[in-house]
Amino acid sequence: SNSCRCCINWVEQRPAQLPNATAKLYDEAAIRVYKRKDHSSNTFAYLTPLMFHSIEIQSPFILAAIKEILEESYTFLSDNQTAKFQAPFHVLYFAHGKIIQLLQQSSILGETKTHLELLAKLMDEIFTTTSKVVSGLLEKGLIRFDLLWTIFPRGTIVYSHINEHDRLYEVIS
Repeated sequence: SNSCRCCINWVEQRPAQLPNATAKLYDEAAIRVYKRKDHSSNTFAYLTPLMFHSIEIQSPFILAAIKEILEESYTFLSDNQTAKFQAPFHVLYFAHGKIIQLLQQSSILGETKTHLELLAKLMDEIFTTTSKVVSGLLEKGLIRFDLLWTIFPRGTIVYSHINEHDRLYEVIS
């Protein structure tokens, strides 16, 4: 069959389930990271590289620490809720710097610090390439269409002059 493990492939039989001990380990993870095959990249020795698909922050320490930062990006969490983000992780991209600043505060200690360090390391891995590409393009006064979102966070007011009329737009998504 021509099925792909990362795409939706409907089956007639129920797939094997994780053993309870393994499932419990996954359930207790501070952050769940989901990756998928990157079909846009070249394979190397028949290996398809993986790319980030989504992440789920489960740690109550992280969620409590970054709740206000997320709210600035119009992302609101109710109590006992996890935070789920999908690539290209718009909200986290714009919150990245503030989360790093938060981590550097002397009041952040113990489990909160450990879990925030985990999130910071993950965000560095996710955004390093994007940040470098965007910086290089912006230095030349350029941006690619697929990276346009990196310069317009949600809530940004954009001015335009079209058909002899001044217009203001608010970025929603």
